[in-house]
Amino acid sequence: VVNHTSDEHAWFVEACENPNSPERDYYIWRDEPNDLDSIFSGSAWEYDEKSGQYYLHFFSKKQPDLNWENEKLRQKIYEMMNFWIDKGIGGFRMDVIDM
Repeated sequence: VVNHTSDEHAWFVEACENPNSPERDYYIWRDEPNDLDSIFSGSAWEYDEKSGQYYLHFFSKKQPDLNWENEKLRQKIYEMMNFWIDKGIGGFRMDVIDM
């Protein structure tokens, strides 16, 4: 699924630890949450103590959503997809990317 990463992914770890990193904009952050709900119940926003902001997760808080408005992120995802396509993967799960 290319809608989100794990909260243990290197990009997200860097985004939390360094608000000035390029990876920070790979995710969606807010100072205050709005009323969006998670598919899995509760708020779609989780507070990150390290950065002092909330990040968006439409599913599990362990799966922060990617910011598809970021061109650099899109290029990274395309590179990853091409890597796996070149290895013969049959496809990608894209059912939640339009949320």
